Amino acid sequence: MQDAPNSLPEQPASDTPNGTAPATESSAPATAARAPRGWKQWVLYFFAGLGVLVLALVVLAVVQSHKKPVKVSIDGDEMINQVMLNTYGKYSQNQGGWLYVGPGNITYLMQVVQRAKPTDSPLGDELYFVASGEPVDKELRGLTMTGLFLVKADADAKDGSLVQISSAFNTDYGNRALRAEDVKFEALSQSAWGWVLKTHTVEGRDQSIYNLVLAPLDDNIQQLARFPAQLLVKPELGCAHAEQAYREFLARQTRLEQGVAAASPASAASDSADSEETDTLEEEPPTRCSDAQWSYRTEAVPAEGFVSILVTGGGMVEGEARAKKTVKLVFDHNKKVYLVPDELSGL
Repeated sequence: MQDAPNSLPEQPASDTPNGTAPATESSAPATAARAPRGWKQWVLYFFAGLGVLVLALVVLAVVQSHKKPVKVSIDGDEMINQVMLNTYGKYSQNQGGWLYVGPGNITYLMQVVQRAKPTDSPLGDELYFVASGEPVDKELRGLTMTGLFLVKADADAKDGSLVQISSAFNTDYGNRALRAEDVKFEALSQSAWGWVLKTHTVEGRDQSIYNLVLAPLDDNIQQLARFPAQLLVKPELGCAHAEQAYREFLARQTRLEQGVAAASPASAASDSADSEETDTLEEEPPTRCSDAQWSYRTEAVPAEGFVSILVTGGGMVEGEARAKKTVKLVFDHNKKVYLVPDELSGL
């Protein structure tokens, strides 16, 4: 038999389901491979990410700036105990104070003589207190130690954390330790408080008392003013004898000054004489009587700036009578001190 004309050659059976032919090596891929990114694209991605980070930080800063500050509450007893312990040492129940071993291995008994907590601070409690002490050894009495402290909220942190401003080791506030009656706590402005310390220096029959105005300013305890409260000097031979000795001293000084002016500096002998006379001219004047007193009061706290202080007093000052008068002390905001006139600052 002859094959049927135009018949197609027989195809092999497919191994795939439904007879689908498998792909061959020459078949085109379904998707083309991605080309690698260039360095410019990575730079753009970096700056885009950096911009997002900066924006996030700005938003965070804005949120923090508008965040309501935490108002602090200070336990006065607990805080004083902690500050005194950290500053001066352990508390002695027997002696009723903190024992501070200072320079020269001198032990001072420190006690708190003033404390106050103003309640008008927008950040919460502010604790002010003063500590004062003298040596435990009675033979060393006349040495004193004074500490001034403020504990308040850290205004920069706004998270309730505390900051301490203090001046803890003052030794030049008189030779008698401060007592409660020697400390007055004063409002100096709408936002500033301070102390007026009455410091005593007693030497035999003589006594001088000065008022020191101190306050926390610029993160430091600063002295803003010093003016007298009492001057009491009584020479043993009496005021009349003291004044006679002073007049004789002035007459002697006048004669010596005239002699020095008339002496010839060209002569060696004259030079020697001048030296002796100059030494005599540097003689200390004799003590004169003083018996004077001053008191002070503060005016109303102004809406802006610091309060003014009125000082009133007078009496016998170094043998001369001074009429009673009132002087106003005004705060200088540039120098950050009260302006004390010469008639008070020179005493």
